[in-house]
Amino acid sequence: VMLSAIDEVVRQHVFIEAWLAGTENGDAGWQLFGDVLDDEFVIVPPTGAAQSKSALLERFHAARGAAPGARVEIRNAELVHVTDEVQVVRYEEWQLHDERGSQRVSLAVFAADPAMPCGWRWLALHETALPV
Repeated sequence: VMLSAIDEVVRQHVFIEAWLAGTENGDAGWQLFGDVLDDEFVIVPPTGAAQSKSALLERFHAARGAAPGARVEIRNAELVHVTDEVQVVRYEEWQLHDERGSQRVSLAVFAADPAMPCGWRWLALHETALPV
């Protein structure tokens, strides 16, 4: 059963929450975090400075356990565009930890890939900060 790209957004952020909180112990989780990102994946975070997959992985690897007790919630997720080959998802990501919590609205583009856990591979992600 092929799931929607929304399922992939939620699955990936369950890992991100555990990684930031320092509760993710397995190398398999880290490997899958990178494997679901296309080789040409680019993220544009709220700062506006685009990052390649390798730059994101390097930065994110160093953030392991950086936010003990962190919670990451996906809210208001919606499919913006759907074909058999591509799905586009808009969602809010709420990172809740200490005083450094942040919220963002994101637009993610996915390509169908049956080898991936939810059937979708991340192509691009654009994040915009939401006012607190």
